[in-house]
Amino acid sequence: MTRDLHDATQPVLVVKKLQYPQTVRGRLCNLPGMETPVTRSVRSKWIVLERLFKLRSGVKGFREYVECKVARLIYAVDVYNCYITIPFNPAVGTRLVRYWNDTLQFQSTLDYLKQPPSEYQQPALDLLAGLAEIQTTIDNGAFANEYQFEAALQNLLHSAHDAHVSFVAGALSAFSFGSYYGLTLLSLDGIQMHKVYITDDLTSNQTNPSDTWQPSAISLINGTDVVDYLTRFAALSSPGTLEPNADWNLLFDSPVLDVLGETYPLWSGGATLYPGDLFTYTFNHGSSLDDEWLAAFYNPGVIGPLETGGDFYNYFVLGYYPAACSDPTLPDVPASCIAPNDTTATETAVPASYASAGLTSAYPKPDIAQTNFSINGYLTGYFLHEQSLAVLSIPTFWADGPAIQDLSTKVQQFIDESRTAGLTRVLIDLQQNDGGDVLLAYSVFKQFFPSTQPYAGSVMRAQPFADTLGSVITPFWDSLDEGTQQAWAASSDEWIATSRLNAATGEYFPSWNGLFGPHLEGLEYVTSPERLNTSDSHFDFSILGAENPPDVLLTPYSGDAPFAAENSHALGRKGPMQTPSGSRGARFYDLVELDADIQNAVSILDTTVSQLPEQSSDQDLYIYDGGVSLRAQVRQGQSIPLAMQHQAADCRIFLTPATFNNFTNLGT
Repeated sequence: MTRDLHDATQPVLVVKKLQYPQTVRGRLCNLPGMETPVTRSVRSKWIVLERLFKLRSGVKGFREYVECKVARLIYAVDVYNCYITIPFNPAVGTRLVRYWNDTLQFQSTLDYLKQPPSEYQQPALDLLAGLAEIQTTIDNGAFANEYQFEAALQNLLHSAHDAHVSFVAGALSAFSFGSYYGLTLLSLDGIQMHKVYITDDLTSNQTNPSDTWQPSAISLINGTDVVDYLTRFAALSSPGTLEPNADWNLLFDSPVLDVLGETYPLWSGGATLYPGDLFTYTFNHGSSLDDEWLAAFYNPGVIGPLETGGDFYNYFVLGYYPAACSDPTLPDVPASCIAPNDTTATETAVPASYASAGLTSAYPKPDIAQTNFSINGYLTGYFLHEQSLAVLSIPTFWADGPAIQDLSTKVQQFIDESRTAGLTRVLIDLQQNDGGDVLLAYSVFKQFFPSTQPYAGSVMRAQPFADTLGSVITPFWDSLDEGTQQAWAASSDEWIATSRLNAATGEYFPSWNGLFGPHLEGLEYVTSPERLNTSDSHFDFSILGAENPPDVLLTPYSGDAPFAAENSHALGRKGPMQTPSGSRGARFYDLVELDADIQNAVSILDTTVSQLPEQSSDQDLYIYDGGVSLRAQVRQGQSIPLAMQHQAADCRIFLTPATFNNFTNLGT
């Protein structure tokens, strides 16, 4: 739904309050149904759906499955009124605080966050002291409801400003919030400072241009300067990035998000905490638009009649089905979402472009595309002969199974064909890339720079829990027969020192003690620096490179640091912003992995160990996902983690009317 456009001949035009023409009603805490058709592209990152997809065989892909569901859009204030009825159980909250107190011992920057270097762009933070304050609030009975407790915990974790420090659980996992209208940051000529526009205005003006009307930039939101308002909103709502520019960038629409199909922009659906009820946009030419915050709800399972705050608590916090649900089974996947029996990927089965796949028209038809394109392969390549430019788009480094080898194969094909075509420059487009498989990222790096060996050093905090895990698991792995399936499968475990390279010597660590150290570096005791062992046989996909690769440029990259640690160009507000800023941790350590490692240690010892941390599986709370940055990336000869350094990009890209939704123009 697109609102009426502003009429330039009537500079003061108050657009009437939005009316939504179709009712979707549910019984969630007796929430009133919100009148809306689901006409926007569904771009939510709901972990529930993602995990359901991973558990089901034969589903085309997460994006397709989400789009086969109906998004319940509800007025945000109604969700908030439900949230504040959810009871808080102090015992459950206390156990969760204790669990995070243990888990954060694995956060590689824990000590540096407390006393960051002067160049660090965010406020100092004592995470453990923050947990203690939350516990004090519990002890004083000051949390009136579950929402207040979870919001306090999420705010604390977000304040680590590390995208790896994450937690998806409880009441806050049920909804995300946002405006119906997406925003775009635009400079009219690429020189003037960019301004904030409603995306629908820009796209409508392109598809139906008018001589009497032009899109007007937003000047105020709720009477506050738009930049000030959005800056505060981003700081409060961002899941955590290294610097304010990165928080700011998360607010805005991007065609890449349509491709990935997993994420809302922060402003238009990606906020975790309740933002309010009503608000007003005021535009430069004087007109205004009233809007109302919305909440999106997705749940693929049978939730039954959740009519009270207690029902909501039992289901979303504790993971119990309502008593009225006699058959708490997962719903059938719609027939249109099921892939054919023969799931072998073929080149002829893929769409010709993202546009033909119904995703976005911003990309042209690719010259090279991953097999099973737009379903579980997103890499595309484009040859712009007039500019002697080859563009390789890699919106994610997440891949499973055959898609891993296929991505590597397509990159080599891209390099070979760009050389055959005589193209002299390569642009690697990493917009919205939030990281993924580190080995896959290094594989791509080595294909372009085969003679370059990145240092790729990283360290862990040397703390008792880590020492216990490594002291138990490394000797057990060493005792296995080489080449057995168990030894092979476990070889990449974080707590096996003897399969890892000492960054100082290039040799395998001889024992856990050799890796653990500990060494006092700067503010904290850390393990010996280790390097990614890309020559090991466990690096089980091809690293094929060109002897003389063309010149390479890197465009904005928002996720893990290893691939784009240098020479990135960046988008943002104003002034120098940084290179990769979602997280510069070398290793995301999933809470599920931590549980598995603890269980392995317990199984090996055949007893419990007091020096092991609490497990998420021991919590009353039902946890979908979460993690920390286990290893910090460090430069050779340096001790301060890259996550705590300011690394300014060498330029800033201003999107224009010709480039914000046309990546061919952007590339040239």
